[in-house]
Amino acid sequence: MPAVTGLEEIHSHPRPSVVNFFRARIDWWLYDCVLSIQMAASFKNRTWQSAVRTSADPERSRHLIDSLADAGVRLQLEKFSADSTRAFVALSGGSQALGELLLAHPDWLPLLDIEHLKYPRRAQGFQQELGRLLQSALKAQDYAAALTELRRFKQRELFRIAARDLARLSNVVEITRELSDVADTCLEAVFQIIRLQFTARFGQPYHQDADGHWQPTAFAVLGLGKLGGQELNYSSDVDLMFVYDDEGDVYKEPPKGKEPRRDVEPPVFRQARRGVQRRGFPYNRGWLFVPGGFASAARRRRRTAGPFPGKLRELLRPMG
Repeated sequence: MPAVTGLEEIHSHPRPSVVNFFRARIDWWLYDCVLSIQMAASFKNRTWQSAVRTSADPERSRHLIDSLADAGVRLQLEKFSADSTRAFVALSGGSQALGELLLAHPDWLPLLDIEHLKYPRRAQGFQQELGRLLQSALKAQDYAAALTELRRFKQRELFRIAARDLARLSNVVEITRELSDVADTCLEAVFQIIRLQFTARFGQPYHQDADGHWQPTAFAVLGLGKLGGQELNYSSDVDLMFVYDDEGDVYKEPPKGKEPRRDVEPPVFRQARRGVQRRGFPYNRGWLFVPGGFASAARRRRRTAGPFPGKLRELLRPMG
């Protein structure tokens, strides 16, 4: 028999579009049935079954639910309200990375309670919570443990904010404000940890004023760019300027009549910068140390790049 050409083969096996349509509908119906059976094997809660069907990736959401149930949090999942279930499905279907993070930290599951996601948190709440978390480590002078706890706090809060975002419980203004408040809180905590660590080791920084009197050297952190405008997003770095009064030296006791070394920057600040670089920092950062206080920084700015932008925000953290 002669070989059948491609065109003859097509005409010998017609596939009307109506058949294709019904075949696709049947395939989807079968997939939905299989998914329902699989969910029923894990949960008999109809709320979960209907929520998973609305997921951006139902298979990934179902897999995360099963993995969490195997991790021992089945009871917590079964107690989820309908709103909390929808938030979970939005997160698990919308971001594989966040799902893996939740699986690595199943104790974060209560963060998906709708009562924790409904409203944005404020900077004061972040500061109070982080202060309580760091209190014991700082009291024991375990600065490595304090920095570890700080990183956990940052990851946990970014997870919660992303869950609110994916569940569409907030808007871009609130999300960027929360991200910026978390960054502010972490920066302040890092400064406090480094200050306690290095003043205990080297002493307090001092400088002499124009009359030759010794003064404690004040220190400030200036937030620039998106940090200064409170417009951080999830992948933003932080641009910082570290400003201090004047060059001087560090002393365990208040100095009397000693001449300070005229260093480019006080040793305590230099050691703090090196210490943060060695131990890591919870944010990508760009920074600059500027002696002479804010007035000196402003003069330097005018000589090089014009006046400071209007959104510059000062985060003052005095030392001593």
